[in-house]
Amino acid sequence: MPQAAAAMKKRARDEDPPLSRNPSAGLGDIMGHRQPLPVSSKTLAKFTPLQRVVLSANGNLQRLVSSFHNSAVTIKSRYNRVVHRGLIEREVELIVFGTIFGVATSTVQLSRADLISAMEEQGLAIGQLFRHLNVMPNFDLRDAGHLDPGALADGEPAVERFYREYELSGDGVKCEIREVLRADLFELTPPATLGPVESGGASMGDIMAPNVTFTPLPDSFAPLERLLLTANGNVARILSSYYARPMQLYVSSNHKRECASVYDRQTALLLDGHQLMLAKTTAFITDPVWLEAVEKNGADVGSLFRYFSELPTFTLCTSGRGPDFFWRQYQLRASGLTCEINETFPLNVLEEDAHSVFSERSCSTEHGGF
Repeated sequence: MPQAAAAMKKRARDEDPPLSRNPSAGLGDIMGHRQPLPVSSKTLAKFTPLQRVVLSANGNLQRLVSSFHNSAVTIKSRYNRVVHRGLIEREVELIVFGTIFGVATSTVQLSRADLISAMEEQGLAIGQLFRHLNVMPNFDLRDAGHLDPGALADGEPAVERFYREYELSGDGVKCEIREVLRADLFELTPPATLGPVESGGASMGDIMAPNVTFTPLPDSFAPLERLLLTANGNVARILSSYYARPMQLYVSSNHKRECASVYDRQTALLLDGHQLMLAKTTAFITDPVWLEAVEKNGADVGSLFRYFSELPTFTLCTSGRGPDFFWRQYQLRASGLTCEINETFPLNVLEEDAHSVFSERSCSTEHGGF
């Protein structure tokens, strides 16, 4: 089966070459035009698969943790101060089940007068900047590693920890962030006395939404399956980080309907030739400028969000499961493009031993009508 070419980018952190990326991932990872984890394979081997997913989270760590635990993630501010006009520092605690699982320290630099005014005069929260701008941020992981055991807050017990340092940037804004996280953040369990927590709404939170992140998902789905059900255009990033291997995107169909600015597209994500996801997309291009980018400038339909650097809204419409697969239907919408997407995954897509059994079974085109 044809495989998309993987681009290689060297980085002098170790003697091992870094992982390659697929530059044309398109709707596989609308957020990322760079490789998710630009560090060496030797460094990545020190992290668990789920920790690697955290390392590559590009503004949606809250979403990942909330989906995995099917519980609210809340943010508690330690400080939020203006150093001088256009420069803000803040530190927050990330909490699930009433337990602090991470501390994020960030410096935000603003170079646009309207953004500075929105924050200082209108009270716009730092975490909502990119959604306010409607700009897709660029993500750059600068460093990651393990720390000696320690407490995340006064009075908290010492725990195993790891950290990451990264940058999110967009039109007029740059965020430099350091996160220190519990190594066991995906092993936490709710206390028997945990009270109700308000829902954060369908936005799921993260860099572009509320201080409470939670949209309940059906109990029939396993924690690892929920990571994919709520993925907002970054399925390839999650899978590539989990396996510490590059994904290949195979486009089997990309057809424009007659007399309409509508494209029907079918793609598959592959790992060493084994199919991890099958997707069928109907893309409605609603802006002549966006259509021109495809028809005259050669832009790929699957990369239009990144091409115009516009952050789409995500809506999970429905989901379900079959004997050996699960599926979801969702929508990505921006000013010039609306995508209706159906995806099917094998049940073992995010299992430790999944690679060994992919040769025995994979997503069938009969599942979900694909």
